[in-house]
Amino acid sequence: MKSELYYLWLNEEQKGPFTLEQLRAMWSAGTITIQTRFWKEGMGQWVELKHIISRIETQPAQVNISTAPPINLPVPASQESALAMIFKLVGIGIVVWIWWGCHQSSERYEDEKFWRNNDSAGSAASTSGYMSETVEAFTTAQLYAERQLKSPSTAKFCSPNEASISHYAGKTVVTGWVDAENSFGAHPRSYWSCALAGSPGNYSVEEFAWK
Repeated sequence: MKSELYYLWLNEEQKGPFTLEQLRAMWSAGTITIQTRFWKEGMGQWVELKHIISRIETQPAQVNISTAPPINLPVPASQESALAMIFKLVGIGIVVWIWWGCHQSSERYEDEKFWRNNDSAGSAASTSGYMSETVEAFTTAQLYAERQLKSPSTAKFCSPNEASISHYAGKTVVTGWVDAENSFGAHPRSYWSCALAGSPGNYSVEEFAWK
């Protein structure tokens, strides 16, 4: 009858094959314990020697442990589970790290976009408000200056951009120029200054003077 051959998992590697008599010798020498895992042909996985301890506990002769040529045997369950868990955790860690990096980049981009848009809108609104106030102040002063001319239909006023608009003592002061026909038929350039009281939408001329 053919003897059964056993493979052992010792010091994190496969050893064997061994006969039952050799296992008895190793048990007697203290080389193996009931927790040592073994495998033999026909088994689906590695199990502890405690399952066959009744067949091992006898007085044997001594034997040397050798490493058998590698064969394809199932990895012990505890070893397989540990390796699988390590790879799984590493994989999860990499995925989480990549997701976190993308999430942070996306949040920074959205924040920067939000503040850029707000700054642009605020700047545009501020500029628009200032331009509206400037044009209204200039128009109010220009209409008043036009009424002071001898020949308003010949008048050519400067543009709002060419005029000077400032604020002094609670008043808006507009200074500009106009080319208009005088009583001699000439078209000299005259400079004027107009001080407005009130605020946009409610301006009134308080002082006017030719320069």
